[in-house]
Amino acid sequence: MTANPTVSTAATARSPIALPTPNKLLKGLQDFGRNVYLTVTNQIYGVRRNLETLRDDLGNVLGITRNVITKALPYGNPALNTQYFVRAQDYFSSALATVAMAYGQLTGTTPDLQDFIDRAQTVDSLFYTNHKIYLGPGSTQFVIPSDSYEVLQDKGVRIISRSYGIYQGDKAFNDLTNGLQDASKAMIVTITGPVTGYQGTGLKTATVIGVDNVNGTVTLNDPTRSDGQGLTMSVDDFMDAWGKQRYQLVTTQLASAPLTPPPAPSTTRLAWSLPAPDRIGQALQHAATALAQAVVHQIDGAQDSLSTLGFDVARTFGVADSHAIAAPSPGDLEYGNYSANLPYWVYQGNYGTCALMATAAVIGQFTNPDPADMAALGQRIIDMAESTASGVKQGVMYVDGKGGTALEDVVGLLNMNGLNADYTTYLKGEDELAKANLIAALNQQQGVIVGVNNAVVYNAYTRQYFGQDQTWYPEDANPQLNHAVVVLSVNLTKGVVYLNDSAPPHGQGLAVPIDEFMKAWKTGGFATVTAERPLV
Repeated sequence: MTANPTVSTAATARSPIALPTPNKLLKGLQDFGRNVYLTVTNQIYGVRRNLETLRDDLGNVLGITRNVITKALPYGNPALNTQYFVRAQDYFSSALATVAMAYGQLTGTTPDLQDFIDRAQTVDSLFYTNHKIYLGPGSTQFVIPSDSYEVLQDKGVRIISRSYGIYQGDKAFNDLTNGLQDASKAMIVTITGPVTGYQGTGLKTATVIGVDNVNGTVTLNDPTRSDGQGLTMSVDDFMDAWGKQRYQLVTTQLASAPLTPPPAPSTTRLAWSLPAPDRIGQALQHAATALAQAVVHQIDGAQDSLSTLGFDVARTFGVADSHAIAAPSPGDLEYGNYSANLPYWVYQGNYGTCALMATAAVIGQFTNPDPADMAALGQRIIDMAESTASGVKQGVMYVDGKGGTALEDVVGLLNMNGLNADYTTYLKGEDELAKANLIAALNQQQGVIVGVNNAVVYNAYTRQYFGQDQTWYPEDANPQLNHAVVVLSVNLTKGVVYLNDSAPPHGQGLAVPIDEFMKAWKTGGFATVTAERPLV
């Protein structure tokens, strides 16, 4: 007869309650305090968001618009810079002549078109798959302007590329004149106009060397025209030619040049937009609709704030928790190097340093520090930003407690750390072009920082686990860029974009569905900073 097995008293005895250590208590209090802080911040943000929405809605109801007024002054130095002209060898390669002129202007040297042609025949195109930027004399494959800027960047030039909406001509013109006031910059525009030897008009690039806002003229060096040296156009004709290309503006500056604050901004004014007499009825109907829309927006805003408060409280008291999305799997169709670049991440805490931490992360991708040293690298970038003049605003790049850092200034910080970098924006209809260029940059092992709206990103992430109707962060009816993140990879198999996001404590390797990422990225015109090692 088999004896019944005995049960160890040690096994059945209940373990004593495990008391938390002082460090655990302190960490718990810190987490609790941070969550309470986030709860209050989100509610304040919600009120501010509602007031901003109300402001825009009332402006829509009353027909008020805000215009940018450029001061009536001469800008640039056409008398000096007209000498930096070279005629394009042909229309198809004319973009190379433009960047050769810009480089000559920046360096004070005679434009060396042949050097740019030679370089373009050895550098891979970002636009044409498996092609060089330029296929040589006689080729009918156009040199794409964005490719020509890659060649210019490889010669140590900082590139800032912008596009504007069809109703933003006054803003684009103001940015152009501001750039012309800085002798260390050369300004390039994309326009539509006549080309010597060709019928009709065509797309082309040119350098703008002067704007006389008193006499109403613009002076260019246009490499596609036999009379293109110091070509003068009326402001109206120039804006028409430029507007057909959505006011594409490229600011170039030697990467070694110090960033300097821009001049005092041009004034803005509020203007009543009154309807014509024969359209008063339509205007009244529009006003009634807009007023109703304003009321609905305020109700929606209040509901969003209450919903946010509920989820914030749940998070504060530990009721809600999220889970990490799986990392890429072997065999996934993926662009970028998730595993290699994942370690280069820094938590920003409750500071507006997202762009600076993203800068540190990209520098880490190329310098490969020990991940334990990333916090020190992040602090070094903060120190640099706090002591370096901004290229887009008065004062330094970053002041603690007074907003974040412009992505244009991120380009300067990357340059100061030995990397080529450029900044690009796209039009809101250029989703696929922006995504294709993002994938191309990742495929070429470039570091990529993008500007996004954080609420769109975080809500997309949390909806994966808490349902499609769940949001933790209030979203504007018209969300704007307010955050910077590093793109690690685009995974087409899983349909996600992997990010290193410095804002959440667990933002390392954050995965967001591609369509939601595009929505968040679109809020800032697909603003992108790319970085790579300089060519030796």
